[in-house]
Amino acid sequence: KAIHCQDEASLQSGEFCGHCANCKTIALADDRAKAVAEAETEREKLTKRPREIPLLIQHHPDVLMLAPNGPLRLFQIEQARHLKQVLDFLPAGNRKKLYILPDADRMDAAAANSLLKSLEEPPPHALLLLTTASEAALLPTIRSRCVPLWLGPLGRADVVQFLKARGAGKDNAERALRAAIAKGSPGAALRLDLDRYLKIRESLLAMLVAGYERTDFAGLFSQAQRLTGGEETLENLLDVLYSLLQDILHL
Repeated sequence: KAIHCQDEASLQSGEFCGHCANCKTIALADDRAKAVAEAETEREKLTKRPREIPLLIQHHPDVLMLAPNGPLRLFQIEQARHLKQVLDFLPAGNRKKLYILPDADRMDAAAANSLLKSLEEPPPHALLLLTTASEAALLPTIRSRCVPLWLGPLGRADVVQFLKARGAGKDNAERALRAAIAKGSPGAALRLDLDRYLKIRESLLAMLVAGYERTDFAGLFSQAQRLTGGEETLENLLDVLYSLLQDILHL
């Protein structure tokens, strides 16, 4: 947004206004989970073999997102090939053309190797932005071709203010809870389905109690079946479980 913002004052300060046409258009993909879900739905309407079509999210002509997708949430080799094809295209405006690859650790070796040439010699008008929460999970050949920028978590008070400014949360207590669960990520705090999170947490606590007391194994199995039978990923369940265990240790 800061690169493509149309507000001159914001541009001079290296920030973005959030209100111009470019900022608003790019913001349509702010909720990445929602943007990916919508793109996957549209792709499934086009073909019976959706994986053969690279998932592309592009609301602004000069900003293209290639997010992990599919049941396993992987960056596809088809996406890497598409990037190679379009990388030399000049920007529609007079600024950079941005290619965003979130969760870059979700690419397999084939996709990563296909991407190496694009990362090694990108044209001067292009900027490739890879994000990851686990740098060690990237191939050394990918890491060596990138300039690392470290982004730390925000303080809880900052996340609470962010939520308040966007009208999220019914009161400060809920906003503080969202900020604590999100571990310093304002986007995660904003997207969090709090009721769903708390229900998962209650089920996991019931499982821990049943296992500890060794009296109601039927309850343990029923809770486990209920959790694994839903739409929750193992990754998400483990994240909630680790958070719960951390709170128990504090207590």
